[in-house]
Formats: sequence, C-alpha cells, structure tokens
Amino acid sequence: MSFGAITGTYTSVERFRKLSVQDSTAYGEGEGNPGDIEWVMATASDAHGVLPGWVQALAVPGQIAKDVPLFLKWVEEERRKED
Repeated sequence: MSFGAITGTYTSVERFRKLSVQDSTAYGEGEGNPGDIEWVMATASDAHGVLPGWVQALAVPGQIAKDVPLFLKWVEEERRKED
C-alpha cells in the first residue's frame, strides 16, 4: 500500500558551548569573547531523486539559517517555563 510519501533523509549533528577565556582567544582578536556561544553544525541530506544534488546543496544552508532564530526562540520559551 502506497500513500504517495516521498522518502528523504536528513541528519544533523550539533554542538553548543559557552566559550571560556581560553576558547575565545583561539579564534583570534575580535572573533570571540568569553561567554559567547559557539554553535558548530554538520548536516547531510538527500531528497532521493526529488531534487538534483546541486540544488539541495545550495538550498540547505539557507534553510538552516532560517531555523536558527526559531531554535533560539524555543530555547528562550523553555527557559521561561523553568522559572
């Protein structure tokens, strides 16, 4: 039985950390401050034939950039729930 769904894959590995004085100096002058948040992300995705790979490669970074403010808003809302 088929429901017309298109199978695709997406994986994201992310790391968040608050920079220490030592971490912030590793970035060089003016590129990091103690207390800043570093967000490192790696993704892999495949629409399995729906879109050519080069189109996917161009589209994913823009979509991730749109998700960042949504994620930060969610974090803020979750923190308010804890108060």
